[in-house]
Amino acid sequence: MTRNNPKPGSDSGILNLETWMPYRMFRIGSAVGDLMADYYGPEFGLKRTEWRTLAVVANYPNSSVKDICEIGDMDQFTVSRAITQIVSLGYAARKKSVSDGRQASLILLPLGQVVVEKVSALATEIERDLAANLTPSERRDLEGIMQKVEDATAILRARGARSFYNLEPETKA
Repeated sequence: MTRNNPKPGSDSGILNLETWMPYRMFRIGSAVGDLMADYYGPEFGLKRTEWRTLAVVANYPNSSVKDICEIGDMDQFTVSRAITQIVSLGYAARKKSVSDGRQASLILLPLGQVVVEKVSALATEIERDLAANLTPSERRDLEGIMQKVEDATAILRARGARSFYNLEPETKA
């Protein structure tokens, strides 16, 4: 279906993706992620999950795999592969736990710090451009709205998908 063809309306009971808030937020995040990946991929040899892992370690030094999974919202397999890549590129290093030799944390190396600073500069510029047409008041409002949506999302995740299983589509009488 193209944008020019008729799409389901709210009366049809079919979700209209173009107006569904979570999908719109996903599309914005995905577009920005693509733009950033177009830079850090060729420039630093990173994929999205590797960049996200590096960013988590930069923000939370000495993060464990479990920490990176939770903070970066990624699964353990994905994080393990990302760690292998960023360590092989010389951006980070594993640091064994003194109390438990089986555990390790990740630390950013100087080259990784340079990468994070360069990609962070790009991210800051992109955010500035995204917000350029917003007034300071609108920016504050957006921050507040985003916080409310994040809080609501956390509540929904805690409830789990099963809490919605009994939903039935509304029928017209």
